[in-house]
Amino acid sequence: MPADSEAIPPIERNYAEIFRRYRDVIADFEAFTDALRCEQPTCISANTLRVAADELDGLLREDGREVERIGWHSAAWRVSTASRPGTWWQFRAGLLHVQEEASLLPVVALAVDPGHRVLDLCAAPGGKTALIAMRLGNRGTILANDRSSQRLVALRDVNKRLGMLNMTATVHDGGEIPRAAGTFDRVLVDAPCSSEGTRWHDGVSYTSSERRFREHLARTQARLLDCAIERCRPGGRVVYSTCSFAPEENEAIVDEALRRHAVRVVPIEANGLATSPGLSSFEESRFSESLVDAVRLWPHVSGTGGFFAVALQKDGDSHAEPPEGKFAGWSPVSEDDATRWICERFGFNASVFARLKYFRKGGRVHAHDVDHV
Repeated sequence: MPADSEAIPPIERNYAEIFRRYRDVIADFEAFTDALRCEQPTCISANTLRVAADELDGLLREDGREVERIGWHSAAWRVSTASRPGTWWQFRAGLLHVQEEASLLPVVALAVDPGHRVLDLCAAPGGKTALIAMRLGNRGTILANDRSSQRLVALRDVNKRLGMLNMTATVHDGGEIPRAAGTFDRVLVDAPCSSEGTRWHDGVSYTSSERRFREHLARTQARLLDCAIERCRPGGRVVYSTCSFAPEENEAIVDEALRRHAVRVVPIEANGLATSPGLSSFEESRFSESLVDAVRLWPHVSGTGGFFAVALQKDGDSHAEPPEGKFAGWSPVSEDDATRWICERFGFNASVFARLKYFRKGGRVHAHDVDHV
């Protein structure tokens, strides 16, 4: 083992070889590979449910934190990875959240409004779910789904730390969300992918994966996007995103969905973020010309990890439909029963809890926003 004073040298990888398949679609391939050798800064965002962005900015600077405001997002900053923001008191107090900068994009693309019903189809570990809750102002409904109950543990921890009151977590195959869940104004599919856009330091590349795994990924991604479109109300919006460079996981999946469903690509507004258009072709494949309105983040252009996002508008016009019945195992609790002891014990005014409704599950009482359905 090296002594504490000895630095472990980084592994030198031949990124030009690992990602050579993208040479023809990247304008400055050398700049791209050079960017992969640079450490990306960490991104933090204000929990606007508890603190205004300008107020948090002041608190961070009072503590001597070196933070750089992100120009394209009103409530996010870049900080050095070495600063370890997860140890700051503002993080522990639930005033901020740590999230890769590129991961802010799909939530911006959703364009949610307070009162919307939102389905986060692949929610764990919960970073984007938290950002959606902030955009909703803790109102409306987020159904945060993941097929793994173990992965949802992290989401519940985020939920508690940040104080989200409009989220319900479910464990279900994201490709088969039942119709009984109702329809949604917005659906996010942050799909499982090869992660080569964010894990290049590990030497991850799409072509080095076994063919069977790549085909499995594509089938999973297609099923998720199909279900998202079906559960979206007419007139609503679906955002599909991955942290992969691979067109097989991005444009190819969306191109097939455009052929099967009454949806269309709409531009994503992310003013100030250096983005690149989606691809209309790759190798022997040709995609819908409308996919130029998708957004790609190449690290040497955006200064972020690699990312892909596209917004799809569903034809028609209607309101989201609530679910059929209540979630199993939940029973309502009166506001007086839920808050009387808290107010008496800690001196809160009952008006603090005016927008909440309560349910009992097992031995615990849970609170949700009154709009949560």
